[in-house]
Amino acid sequence: MTPERIAELDSIGFCWSVDEYLWNVRFEELKEYRESKGNCLVPHNYLQNPQLANWVIQQRQELKKLSTGRRSAMKAERFNKLNTLNFEWNAGRSSSSIVVQTVPMERAISISQAHAAHQAMMAEMMQAHALAQAQVQAQAQTQVAAQQPYVGIAAPVPAASKDYQHDQDQAVITMEGLHEAAETESNECVV
Repeated sequence: MTPERIAELDSIGFCWSVDEYLWNVRFEELKEYRESKGNCLVPHNYLQNPQLANWVIQQRQELKKLSTGRRSAMKAERFNKLNTLNFEWNAGRSSSSIVVQTVPMERAISISQAHAAHQAMMAEMMQAHALAQAQVQAQAQTQVAAQQPYVGIAAPVPAASKDYQHDQDQAVITMEGLHEAAETESNECVV
């Protein structure tokens, strides 16, 4: 799309984001509610506009997600717009329940970023731990293999070797025996 077309659509108020459009519609409805009732405490069972009631609940949930470091649709612009209406972030909570604490948006974003950094660090640590565990396991398997005798079938011993004439068909060799055979130059047994 050309910049001219984008500018033309912008000039007539074209909506580029349905989500943003719906958010602004609900915000305007909340402004009207506040003008008529004097607050933003929309009841959860508000029959005149159940969508507004659900939207208000969702805004509180989105801030709670953001403040605990989870992914959230709450943006600084939205947070600030709601605060211009003196939005009650902890509405409907008893003193004994867990209450969302209103924090400055910059702090909520920094908490979210710190949480993401912590998750990345934990993933790296888990990966390093798995690698170290695999190395230890491989090393242990190598040690066990070195302690166990190697059993194999040797090639027939050449007839010229008088010492091994009786074992000419097959021989069972241990790792220890194999090392000894390698050290002794007179042994012509091939494994």
